[in-house]
Amino acid sequence: SYRQVIDSITPDLSNLEKAYYIYNKLGIQLYENNSLVYNHIENLDMYYSTIRHNGVGNCRQMSELYVTMLTMSNVIERFYLTRKPVGVEELDLRHIDAIIQVDGKLYMTDIIRDTVNMRAGIKNMKFGYIDTAEKRIYELIKFINVNRTIKPDQKNRLIELIKQNKFEEFIICIGKLEKEYATDLGLEFLKRKL
Repeated sequence: SYRQVIDSITPDLSNLEKAYYIYNKLGIQLYENNSLVYNHIENLDMYYSTIRHNGVGNCRQMSELYVTMLTMSNVIERFYLTRKPVGVEELDLRHIDAIIQVDGKLYMTDIIRDTVNMRAGIKNMKFGYIDTAEKRIYELIKFINVNRTIKPDQKNRLIELIKQNKFEEFIICIGKLEKEYATDLGLEFLKRKL
C-alpha cells in the first residue's frame, strides 16, 4: 500500500533522498490506464478511486498521489501541478507534471513516464533539478520561439527583453499580447518560470 511506502522511509535520508525514494517505490506500484490518458479534470472524479485501489491511473492522478505522499511525509515545501500552456503546438498540452520544491530547489517529476523504467530497474529519466537561471532563460526563449500565435517581430522583442533580464516589461508585453490575440499565451506558466 501507499502508506507502507511512507512508513518504510528511514529517518537518516535527506529530504531529496526521501522524495526520490517515494518516487521509485510508488512508480513500481503504478500503471497507466490508456482509457484515462487524456481525461480532463472535470472527468476525474469518477476515476479517482481507481488509482487508490489498484494503482491504475493517468498522469494527473499519479502526480497528485505523489505530491500527497510527499506532503504527508513533510518532504516538500511546496509543489505545482503544471500543464504545458496553449499556443505551444510542439508540446503535449494535455500532460501534467509535478514540480516539487525540496530544500529550496525545484525538481521536475514525470512519474507516469518513469513507471516502466522503475519496474525494469532502469535509471529514472524524468526526475531532475530544474532551477537554474540559464535553463529558465533558455526555456523562456524556446517557449516564445515555438509559439505560432505570436508574430516574428513581437517574438524578437520578447526575446530581447528576456536576454536583458527585463522580466517585468516582458510580463506586461505578454499580457498585452494575450488581450490583442484574445487567447491564452501561457502568462501564468511564464510567471512561474521567472
